[in-house]
Formats: sequence, structure tokens, C-alpha cells
Amino acid sequence: MADRTLARVGSVAWREFRHTALTKSFFIGAVIVPIVMIGLMTLVPALMVSQLQPLEGDLAVVDETGRFAPALHSIVEDRRSGDLPDEAKEALEELGAGRLGADVARSAQATSAPMVAVTTFGADADVDALKLEARDGRWIGVLTVPATQ
Repeated sequence: MADRTLARVGSVAWREFRHTALTKSFFIGAVIVPIVMIGLMTLVPALMVSQLQPLEGDLAVVDETGRFAPALHSIVEDRRSGDLPDEAKEALEELGAGRLGADVARSAQATSAPMVAVTTFGADADVDALKLEARDGRWIGVLTVPATQ
């Protein structure tokens, strides 16, 4: 009688296993999802690492006010020397990027050449011609500061 009971238990266990573990959804959940998770865990860090080189080149600034260009030159010089002003450090800390300021200063000190040079133009500059030169690669960008009304 014990053999018959064991056969019934085995039959019920096989039926339960077949109806739960041998389904498409169980296979997807038990095999496919972990494989995808492992793939994402290896792919995401590789995508997060920046392979870009620092931005280098000349920036054309058309400053109709005459006040923006000196401030921009000062920022470029501070970046080049690695000495960020206290206001910039406080703003970075407020944004939660306090370490970024130290990293920027360290990277600026590590490079001897300036990454960005600023060329300033007055209100009489031809912005469309500067944009065409930017498309041709002469400038990394054209920044226009209109006069306030």
C-alpha cells in the first residue's frame, strides 16, 4: 500500500511541477530575466563611462552689451588656472556637485593648454557668417548676447 501512496504523491508532484515550472512565464521569469539583468549590470557601467575628449577649440561670442565677454574671459581664465571663485564653488555645492568643482580644478591644472578660447565680436559682427564658419569647423560654437531692451 505504501508503494501506491508514493506513486500517487509522485503523480501529483509531477503534475504540479509540469503546470508551474514547465510554462513559458516561469521560464521567462527564472531564466530570461536574470540573464537580461546580468547583461544590464555589465552594459550600464560601460555606457556611463564617458569616452569623450574635453571640449577644445575657439568659441565666437557676439556681445552686444559689452559686459558679458569680460566675465566669460574671466571664467575661462579661472578654469585654465584651476582656481574657481567661491561663488562658483558654492553654486556647485548647492547643486550637489561640490566634488565636481574640485575635479574641474584638478583637470584644468593637469592640462597645460586651454581647452576653450574665446574670441569676442562686437554688435556689428555678421552672426550668419559666424554660424557658417561654425558649421565648417572654425568655431566650436557661436554665442550671441543681445542688447537688453
